[in-house]
Amino acid sequence: DSVTDPVSGTTYTVTHIKQMAFYNKGRFDKITLGNNIEAIDHVTFMSTNIDTLVLSDKMEVVPEQAFRLTNIKHLTIGANVRLIGREAFFLCPLNTIVCKSSHVELATESFAHSHPQHGDWEKSIVKINKKALWGATLSQQTDFENLEVLSDSAFSGTLWGQGSPIVRIGSKVRVIATTAFDGLSEDNFGVPSLFVDSLNPYFSSDFYPIIYNKDKTIAYLVLDNPSAGWPGTLLRMEPRSVRGKIYSYTIPQTIVNMDDAFIDCTPYEYTSEITCPHLIPPAISESTFPDVLFAES
Repeated sequence: DSVTDPVSGTTYTVTHIKQMAFYNKGRFDKITLGNNIEAIDHVTFMSTNIDTLVLSDKMEVVPEQAFRLTNIKHLTIGANVRLIGREAFFLCPLNTIVCKSSHVELATESFAHSHPQHGDWEKSIVKINKKALWGATLSQQTDFENLEVLSDSAFSGTLWGQGSPIVRIGSKVRVIATTAFDGLSEDNFGVPSLFVDSLNPYFSSDFYPIIYNKDKTIAYLVLDNPSAGWPGTLLRMEPRSVRGKIYSYTIPQTIVNMDDAFIDCTPYEYTSEITCPHLIPPAISESTFPDVLFAES
């Protein structure tokens, strides 16, 4: 927390740690950044082996690549941290995370290839940027209670706990990018059930991984035919909304617009079947279905 000049004997309080100050400096059981530390620079601790890290309550930003490749297993995020920078904890195990802040934004690949399956730190996240959780394994039941924005490819490559994982999206979500779930899964197995808080004024959910707008006229994410049937209000399926591999699929009778809805789909190994029960089918274009779905039809 302080350093003393060996010549003058003057003691100085440390408030800022400069770039690469602890780059590749061996192994530490625990590093605590005291509350006198207001900021650190990017790549400050990169490639230094740290078992436990406690961040200062005065820090507002964990900068880009600050703890990349540090093998951190236990992390405490300070009370005033607002942004976890790009690749800040890239390839850190992060077995446990304690988050004292109530308002954290995750930058691109900030927690990529980590495994934070213990703790309820997800409740502190307000925005997930592109591939912030790429290759990360989250808890079997994940609650994004304060989440406000899901950006493009927010959950791309994200993995979920074993069994029947559940992801809860809170009442504060106001933006879900059409590609937020891009690359969520290449098939429907192991994909979490998504539940949107009933008090959310913009979005709603069904019994399977399906997300609609509030009045269920638009589908944003569809991983299978809903077991209880489609809502009679559904009119549009957003581009790229139908995910994974198609085995048997029935286009909702009320749909009038579904351009590019199936563009990311691929067929199962043996066969794929798409049924359209409409007396007058919805208008489609050349890009509505990918060619691969019908390559062997």
